[in-house]
Amino acid sequence: MAEQALSRQGSSPFEDFHFCLLIDPNSENATHVGIVDYRKPICYLHEWRKACHFGFGTLVKLADEVLRVKRTLVRKVNGSVAGKHEIFIRLEGGLVQEVVGAPPGIEVSVLDYDVEGEDEDRLEINPLDGELCCVTNF
Repeated sequence: MAEQALSRQGSSPFEDFHFCLLIDPNSENATHVGIVDYRKPICYLHEWRKACHFGFGTLVKLADEVLRVKRTLVRKVNGSVAGKHEIFIRLEGGLVQEVVGAPPGIEVSVLDYDVEGEDEDRLEINPLDGELCCVTNF
């Protein structure tokens, strides 16, 4: 679905992106699922959790997850083609004051999961794992 959407937008598979699905299954610890570009040093998606938590209770939840992954892939490829790169910093229980020394063209997003007491206008769905968080861009 992401490849089709990107093609409709003018991106070309094998020229602008090269999706490669990587799965590292583990029945005891976290299973890792990643989508990388096999010709460029880009990780479009990396998620990990216990294998038993990769299930979906309903078809609607499965469809929502598929669409979330599609949107993530399209957004990241479009940013990569435009020369834009992102760094995500997961934050729990702390506060980032500033980000210093990020290379030009790199967008740094701090994802804070400590949302208790936050203004609802600041809450967003985390682009990495779909959880509620506060996103601050530098």
